[in-house]
Amino acid sequence: MKIFKMKDMKSGWFVGDFNPTVFKTKDFEACYRIHPKGEIWDRHTHKIGTEINLLIQGKMTMCGEDLNAGDIFIVYPGEISDPVFHEDCEIVCIKRHQSQETSMLFSGLKIISHRGNVEGPNTNTENHPDQIEKVSKLGYDVEIDVWLDNNKFVLGHDKPQHEVSWEYLTRPYLWCHAKNINALVAMMNLGIHCFWHQEDDVTLTSQGYIWTYPGKTLTNKSICVMPERAKYDDKILTSNCIAGICTDFPKRYVK
Repeated sequence: MKIFKMKDMKSGWFVGDFNPTVFKTKDFEACYRIHPKGEIWDRHTHKIGTEINLLIQGKMTMCGEDLNAGDIFIVYPGEISDPVFHEDCEIVCIKRHQSQETSMLFSGLKIISHRGNVEGPNTNTENHPDQIEKVSKLGYDVEIDVWLDNNKFVLGHDKPQHEVSWEYLTRPYLWCHAKNINALVAMMNLGIHCFWHQEDDVTLTSQGYIWTYPGKTLTNKSICVMPERAKYDDKILTSNCIAGICTDFPKRYVK
């Protein structure tokens, strides 16, 4: 018999094709980890790897589902990992081995789909709740246009089209662009992540991000809006020099 110490492992991973490990194999990976209450994880997804998780202790939310001690949850390829830890959580994870090229799509840099577009503008699906849901499941955040019309929240760019609830707008992957002042005030009062923007160089979102017009100066708090309309160094757009990108072509910026 041979005994190992978890403290000697890296980030809780103890079985897999890496070092250190207690059992070297290319077939699967195993991890044991304790996540403190409130720990922040960037939303991410995997191209191939399937994760089987056992929540031993604690309460958390993943993929919009509330989980309790004893729950086993599987995160499939393409699904978003967006954990919210409501208590200290003790988790065992088993994952199919995956090569370097199939690791996280997003590592800190926020990739935001402009109005739900993925491969260019599409006025037939922009701001439609079905498209927004579809795009969010690919791992992207989504910028949406929000009106307050007759005391109801409605999505649409040139005019109100798709009514939604205020609860809908609180989804963590949404960036709500207020299209009229009443929408801005209402969303601010409800704590919804929102902003007002026309053609000003920059505007500040309610969570402190600098929403930056195409071609303007960028900082590490900037969301670079529509980089396809301006000339930026590709190294800036794929690094941690900025906070994120809002684009009609999010696939261009997937690692």
